[in-house]
Amino acid sequence: MNNDRTHIAPDSFEQLAKFTQCWRRMAQQLRTAACLISLFFIATFSFSAQGNPGVDTSKIEYYETMPNIAVSQLSSTTNGNNVAVTVVFKNSSDRSQSLYYRIVWLDQGGNAVASRVPWNVLAIGGNSDRSISLTTDDPAASNYRIQISLGKSF
Repeated sequence: MNNDRTHIAPDSFEQLAKFTQCWRRMAQQLRTAACLISLFFIATFSFSAQGNPGVDTSKIEYYETMPNIAVSQLSSTTNGNNVAVTVVFKNSSDRSQSLYYRIVWLDQGGNAVASRVPWNVLAIGGNSDRSISLTTDDPAASNYRIQISLGKSF
């Protein structure tokens, strides 16, 4: 009878080892899938919160979270001493919304070249886009930063 137990035990340990190995592999796959799903949602939220993925968000300063307002396009051109910037805002809400914006013109070192620029208000209809164009002829200006607020943070 002892011989029977001796022969059964190695098979049981082998099966247990295979089961444990399978379980560990499955747990690792679940962790990997959970990480990938989390990264997907983080990336999706980041893009929707900050606008179009093709937009250079380093030039945009949001003063608060704007779930329904995003910069969908941002471009600039330089012609001699003139720097022109075009910004397209998108309102994904059904309701009209207002936002405040201003542009800070920067020199090559990243310092503001003019005194404080006043805030401007822009109304955007529900589910629509609104474009603005801003220009400076200050020869020291070579870059810019767009500041955007819903009017709650200043």
